[in-house]
This record gives sequence, C-alpha cells and structure tokens, in this order.
Amino acid sequence: MLPKEHGAYGQLAFPLITALVVTGPARASILTALAVVALFLAHEPVLVLLGHRGRRARETHAQRSWWWLNTALVVGTASAILAIDETAPDLRWTFLVALVTAAWLAYAAIRGREKTSLGETGAAIAFAAAALPICAGAAKPLIGAAIAVAFALLFVLATLAVRVIVLRTRGGGNPQAARRTRAATFAVAVGGMLVTLAAASDAVIPWSTVAAILPGIVFVSALAAFPPPAMRLKKVGWTLVAVSALTSVLLIAVA
Repeated sequence: MLPKEHGAYGQLAFPLITALVVTGPARASILTALAVVALFLAHEPVLVLLGHRGRRARETHAQRSWWWLNTALVVGTASAILAIDETAPDLRWTFLVALVTAAWLAYAAIRGREKTSLGETGAAIAFAAAALPICAGAAKPLIGAAIAVAFALLFVLATLAVRVIVLRTRGGGNPQAARRTRAATFAVAVGGMLVTLAAASDAVIPWSTVAAILPGIVFVSALAAFPPPAMRLKKVGWTLVAVSALTSVLLIAVA
C-alpha cells in the first residue's frame, strides 16, 4: 500500500523536514505535517481501487486498499482540521494554497496522468507547497514561502531535466521533444531566478535565501544542458537527492 514512485519520498521529505526544523515543535506545524503524510499514504490505495495498478491488484487488494484509504483520510482530515484551528486566523489562507496544489495532483492521479509533464509538475509543486502552512503554524509564513518556492523550483527543474535524458534515448530518441523540454528547463530556471532576485530586491526574502537556492538551479540546468546517458539515471537520481539535501541544509542555515 506504499506509493511506488520512489522519487516522491524525497519530494515529500525534504520540504517537510526543512520546514519542521525551522519551525521547531509548534503543535500546528506538527499536525499539518501529519496530515500531509497521511494524505500521501492515501495515494496508493486510490490507484489500486481505480484499477491503475492493474485488474489483478484491484481484485486481490481491494479490501485492504479500502481500509488503508479510509484510515489515511480520517487521520489526514482530523489532523488538518486541528492544524487549521491551531493556526492564527490571519494565516489560515496558507492551507488553501496547499489544497489547490494537492487537488492538481489528485486530478492527475485519478485520470492516470501522473507520468505526464502536467502530473509530475503538479506533484513537485504540491509537495513543496506543504512547507507554507507548516511554517504558518509557527507564525513564519515568509520562511515557509521561501522553502516552498525553493523546492518547487528545484523539483520542477529536476523533473524536466530527467525528462530530457529520457527523451533523448527512449524508443530510439526524440530529439525535437528533448530540445523543447531543455528549452522549457532553461526558461523555468531563468524565470525562477528572476522572481527570487526581485523578491530579494524588494526585501521579501533575504539575499541569503537566494544563495541557498542557487546551487540547485545551477546543477539541474547543467544536467539539462549536458544530459548523461539514460543508463546513469540511477546515479542522477541519487545526485538529485544530494542536491535536495544541500538545499535543505542551506535553507535551514539561513532561516
């Protein structure tokens, strides 16, 4: 019943851990993190019950999936309600941001479009957005926004860069699609940096946060510019984990 997409664990863990370390043991933050994890665990049983894991899996694991799904939804909903109640009224809007991105991910999952660019981008943004309400629970929404933007940018760029590698080789390769995806990667990287620089110039975020975001953007952009062979995807995956960990450490250091 655990999600099969291994990359999703890193996308869930790094923003969550970073936000919790920054906020400390704030009750609302812990409850929000619990709700996020519970709803994450509802993902796999939903796919099984919808038949996206195959007819045999649905017939064999239907009952277990049903109980797992209901438990996850009860825990997630109860935790979210308690977290909202514990959060300052003027910061409860942050949960709406996370909810909208989660709905995007849920739509892609239900329609069986998780492996598309739309689905993978939605997942990247949804996991990163969880940092916003977690930090809002400790009255630190600006720090939460910085963490969310940093990881959303990193995860989206990493998703696009990996797709460049795959498009160059799968089925004999698709050079035109690879070029388009590479161009999209550079466009997102440049746009993201311009936004963060503008935010730092207006004192919305400190310049130290820009410095924490920069290494990840540079690495993933280089990955898209000089993609390795597909046989090295496993090494690429672990390197992206290391870059995410570095981003987390830098964000915690400057928070």
